[in-house]
Amino acid sequence: MKFENLREKTTKLINDRLQEKIISINEITDKKEILNHWSFNDSLTKSRIKNIEFEELEKLKQIMIKKAIKNSNKNLAETLQKIEDAENAGTLENATITIEWKKSATWGASVTGELKACDSVHIINIIMSAIYQDAVIAKNQLQLLIC
Repeated sequence: MKFENLREKTTKLINDRLQEKIISINEITDKKEILNHWSFNDSLTKSRIKNIEFEELEKLKQIMIKKAIKNSNKNLAETLQKIEDAENAGTLENATITIEWKKSATWGASVTGELKACDSVHIINIIMSAIYQDAVIAKNQLQLLIC
């Protein structure tokens, strides 16, 4: 069982996101833009953010691009490993889906979904939790994991 199309589309999606991030980093014209946008300052250390007025803008851009490439490569490797694990999985013998609503003081109710799948060698247990508004998303994600 090979998922070549899934590998290609996943690789393309992650690379496209990386290119978009690099373009947005290169469009920065002021250091304040870095501080005002979470995805930019997320790639800098706290000490760099604290002393941002002493840093050169081009140097900060290079650091952010390098970090974006590193994170993208890590994400791609993890995703491709999951696809490879799925390719090497045995025949599905049993799958159980449980969805429970639990009371929450903050949200009123929250949904927790659990998928337990078994083959001859592995037991996979995936637990997903979401607040009430995201219940449909959690349900759809569980359905995707089954397919």
